[in-house]
Amino acid sequence: MSVRLIGLVAMLLAIGCSEGTRDNRTGQIKSAGPSEGPVEALSPDGPNLQEPEPVFPRPREIDLTQPGAVARGTTSPTIIDTRNFKPQIQNAGPWAGPIQPTSILRPGKVKVPEPPPGPANALMAGNLLQTRRVFPGPLFPGVAQSPWTPPDPSIAVGPNHVVQTVNMELAFFNKDGTQTFQQRLDSTGSPGFFETIGGGNFTFDPKCFYDHYAGRFVVLALERYTDIQEAWITFAVSDDADPNGIWFKYRTWAVVAQGSLTFWVDYPGLGYDPSGYYITGNLFGLNHSGFGGVLFRAFDKAPLLNGQTATFNDLLSTTAASVQVAQAFSASAAPLFVSRGSNTTLNIRAMNNPHSASPFFSNAVVSVPSGPSPPLAQNIGGDLEIVGSRIMNAHFRDGSLWTCNTVDIGGRAVARWYEINIGNWPSSGSPSLVQSGNIDLGSGNHTFFPAIYTDSNNNAAMVIGKSRINEFASVMATGRLNSDPLGTMGTPEQLAIGDSAASGRWGDYFDIALDPVDNSLFWLVGQYETGFGWQTTIHSFSLQSIIVAEAVSVVRGLQFAGDLSDTSQSDDAYLQFHPELSDNPGQPPVCLEFTGTTQIGSPVTLQFAIETGVNTVGLVQEVALFNYDTDSFEVVSLQTPVMPDTVVTADATGDVSRFLQAGTGEIKTRLTWQ
Repeated sequence: MSVRLIGLVAMLLAIGCSEGTRDNRTGQIKSAGPSEGPVEALSPDGPNLQEPEPVFPRPREIDLTQPGAVARGTTSPTIIDTRNFKPQIQNAGPWAGPIQPTSILRPGKVKVPEPPPGPANALMAGNLLQTRRVFPGPLFPGVAQSPWTPPDPSIAVGPNHVVQTVNMELAFFNKDGTQTFQQRLDSTGSPGFFETIGGGNFTFDPKCFYDHYAGRFVVLALERYTDIQEAWITFAVSDDADPNGIWFKYRTWAVVAQGSLTFWVDYPGLGYDPSGYYITGNLFGLNHSGFGGVLFRAFDKAPLLNGQTATFNDLLSTTAASVQVAQAFSASAAPLFVSRGSNTTLNIRAMNNPHSASPFFSNAVVSVPSGPSPPLAQNIGGDLEIVGSRIMNAHFRDGSLWTCNTVDIGGRAVARWYEINIGNWPSSGSPSLVQSGNIDLGSGNHTFFPAIYTDSNNNAAMVIGKSRINEFASVMATGRLNSDPLGTMGTPEQLAIGDSAASGRWGDYFDIALDPVDNSLFWLVGQYETGFGWQTTIHSFSLQSIIVAEAVSVVRGLQFAGDLSDTSQSDDAYLQFHPELSDNPGQPPVCLEFTGTTQIGSPVTLQFAIETGVNTVGLVQEVALFNYDTDSFEVVSLQTPVMPDTVVTADATGDVSRFLQAGTGEIKTRLTWQ
């Protein structure tokens, strides 16, 4: 008989209209109604018939001309109940009509400035481990092709529901993938989700998140109307953790003035912390052609949670571009914002006293490995536009700011991630780089649209897009354990791949979220191309640790070949034993005990992969784990091994902490053949 153990695998289990009032920048309270100003709503296939819209006094431009200026505004909600939409799923299936790029309703937009060359440094980004870290869980299709492209998908995950946004669509799902709601965000719906307060003929760049502190979903969309020189930031907050029901919708004026020049908001960042919600956006010329920097908007969220009138602060940076807001999973001294400063630096901003009458910024520059702006990403059918090297998302936990973007490595687009130590800054100290790494799949491969999140054990997970010249674009996931070498991520796992060619603008971002119930479960949304257009895909996954046996004890059996190192991988090297015969029929001829240590502090499940070969028929292979609560071995699997060799798996269920020695994470398994 020969026995080979290829690994003990500790995995994180992957489970599967009533109307209110609003006000505008003038502070006037008005009856709730359709969007302010005479907006002609055109659907992609013709006029959208609706009641004439009331005309209200035009809000004043947000004057941020003076350096350090703060503009303060107020907003009141319109209250809706999504259960009143009929039907609940208004746009089932992919759109079969004409498809328009979102850029057609944003004419005159100039290119966002790419970061300039920065000071040279010797910093190097890490790369990939030759170890699988992603354990896929339940998945289901998200929203399919709408009348608009690209989709710009975003995801929010609550205790029982998943919320998704794409350009022009909002959808709710149960976690098993059952869809409960889908409506247009704009006036091409009947009605659209943001109608009566706005959402004219075009909303764009939607985003969403689940505020785990308050137990609320938040959905954001931008509006811009060139003919009447208007721009709006429109968002909604659910009244509880179930998106099916009451929402408080707010529409806030977003025309920014710098002297005589006016600007509209594009490419939003959306984040939160225990006290507030924060929105950023690039500023493009409304009455001219030019770039004006970034608008920062801060809301005290307490009134928003109760459907009350809320105040907000606006600040401006004329030197920033494409700033993302951290979604904070622990308290920090101030809300955090990140953007590229140069190809070797990141700019970190903290907004001090964000909800007072006098907020102000603290600024820091962090040196990072050099990362020039990436080229287009090749795939079958042409090149994909992937919006340059801008920061994609930001996440804060336990003193660390995690963020990511795409850079040029050898003429290829390569996703890169960063961990920045914030410490007590801006109260004391300075931010500094802890680690960074590339998701580099080698020659000819492009990776892009990264988004990153961590769990409570500071394990990190990412979603990325991937393509190459002879392959359709796909969606992948990767991750790292907190104990992995600095700068490394596990081997990316392909979760979905298209079956059709794509080219042109591929979008602005993918998205990732953490399950608020199972703190080891990540959710992501990405896209791929099909025969009918784009299709989004929603996946859940967890991270796994491969536990290699560190010691073996022979209880019964006669070892005649191999050693412990032969149990660490699947190859042709074996740890081999002869049976040890006994007159006692209860004595197994071979019994081995292996010891290893998990790298995961609180695993949800344990799964063992065991590759063995036997040369005797009729044997039963038993896998038992040592239960530290009962101080005895507990059988978790009985199987008949296949000759000459095979890989079998055994799963432990229930509270698996009983199999981990407190303080050390030691795991012991006993294998017997009889």
